[in-house]
Amino acid sequence: MTMHKAKGLEFDHVIVPGLGKAPPAAGKKLLLWMERPAQPDASNPRRPEANTNLLLAPIEETGAERDPIYAWIKQLAAEQAAFEDGRLLYVAATRAKQRLHLFGETRLLVEDKVQTARTPESRSLLAKLWPVVASEFQRAAATAPAPLATEGADGDAVLDQSLRRLASGWSPPVAPPALAWNAASETARSQDDVEYSWVGETARHVGSVVHRWLQRIAEGELHGWSAARVETMRDVFHHELAARGVEEAQLAAASARVAKALASALADERGRWLLGPQQDARNEYRLTAMLDGERRNLVIDRSFTDRDGKRWIVDYKASGHEGTNVDGFLDREKERYQVQLERYARALAQGDGAMLGLYFPLLAGWREWGA
Repeated sequence: MTMHKAKGLEFDHVIVPGLGKAPPAAGKKLLLWMERPAQPDASNPRRPEANTNLLLAPIEETGAERDPIYAWIKQLAAEQAAFEDGRLLYVAATRAKQRLHLFGETRLLVEDKVQTARTPESRSLLAKLWPVVASEFQRAAATAPAPLATEGADGDAVLDQSLRRLASGWSPPVAPPALAWNAASETARSQDDVEYSWVGETARHVGSVVHRWLQRIAEGELHGWSAARVETMRDVFHHELAARGVEEAQLAAASARVAKALASALADERGRWLLGPQQDARNEYRLTAMLDGERRNLVIDRSFTDRDGKRWIVDYKASGHEGTNVDGFLDREKERYQVQLERYARALAQGDGAMLGLYFPLLAGWREWGA
């Protein structure tokens, strides 16, 4: 996707390659022109569009003297293009919601066996970032491996690309034996299809969106989050649920349910403890482990070490309960997910001493036990 087309859009991860490359040089045009502001027309003040002058310069004749007007307009056009390049770089860099990856390259300069990074071409996007990233490039250049590079006539490093032939009769070493792979258990999931076996498709999508924003809140350690901010994000939840396939008739109620869950967690003392600053915290921690002879893909909602040195493994549950016996409901949910959380503890080698917890943001409900 071009930078122009990305304007107004957002993506979790944005990769911008080739920042060190300069655009092709613009050739000479037959005519250059530019509109310039003029003095107000006192005789016709109702026509502001007439208060501009057109500055026009034709290309100079071959062999003739350099036309200063043509050169001046060309210089102004180059400055405008440079400002536009900076605007486009800003557009590209602000499309990322989670991570931005910028890739730029510059030539290696060798002087007295000291390697430095050459300043990038002035018309490249990397040149606009150079005041910020130059130290990183110089550090990489100083430690770059040099055996494959020789110094060229202009001081640049030239890679040795000469061909080398293998000795006659050479054969590659024997590959190590293949690992035994149990394909049948490859897709065994951490949740074992328990969490949403009793709810509809819409509730499953609500749970996914709630999990996503609890992750964002925990990664930000509660900074800037409040129930008032959550309330202003109804449209965001609406669009996310619609993108997941929630029907139009259910979008309003589903968005309200997401907002209620997040606001409840932010208002709850337990929720703020779970989502706030903690040691060795991990969110949406994905790992693969061999458990009971099966390879399982696990996703742990939240894991951290508290101030007393206890390791906590916590799962969020976006389910609600409409009945009166909330404690009984929470006890049954603990029985339902006990095996799952204890499996997490085994995968993290935290079988002894880890604390396990289930948190229900819609209910401000909590159940904990030792592994």
